[in-house]
Amino acid sequence: MTKEFFDIFDADMNHMGVAERNEVHQKGYWHKAFHCWFYQIENGVLNVLFQKRQHDKDTHPNLLDITAAGHLTAGERPHEGIREVEEELGIQVQMDELESIGVISASYTGDTFIDNEFCYTYFYHYKEHMEKIIPDPVEVAGIYRIPFHQMEGLYNGSLKSINISGFEYKNNQLTSLRTDVELKDFVPHPSNYYKVIFDKLSKINKVLST
Repeated sequence: MTKEFFDIFDADMNHMGVAERNEVHQKGYWHKAFHCWFYQIENGVLNVLFQKRQHDKDTHPNLLDITAAGHLTAGERPHEGIREVEEELGIQVQMDELESIGVISASYTGDTFIDNEFCYTYFYHYKEHMEKIIPDPVEVAGIYRIPFHQMEGLYNGSLKSINISGFEYKNNQLTSLRTDVELKDFVPHPSNYYKVIFDKLSKINKVLST
């Protein structure tokens, strides 16, 4: 497997050098990432698209996560991260179609890794059918669509579980599915990260209801 190298930073985003991916996550160096959230509006309902991470990912396997995301490798600039959309979802998107919501500092400590990221975060209004997304089976196990009001219910505790629709690879074929999920089935991004995401989604939803 080809090794990945990331630019590393201190908590104030001062550049410290370059390190290999495993070292970055072992020592908790700050590094940069590209995050792109897809949303859809259907019959007046705001939906958010989540990818399901593959079972063999080194972090958060089998969990639901940002529609398309990835680390910026050494020397890459934030806008170059848009390659993740095509690599993971099989569709082309241009930077001028995305809405930037800034850089979010996100820190998470797992059992075997420390992930400190400066997340260059974007939203994309996806207007095609979800079935036009052909996820890369190496990276992504499937795609699910979740109404925003149900996500709010999970995160504020008013709902313990929700039933969601999407598709996953089964025997190398994309298969439509419905499944029940709980909060534990989502990547545990820190609360400050999700607050920014939910605030943005709430503004979009408010416009729909006026």
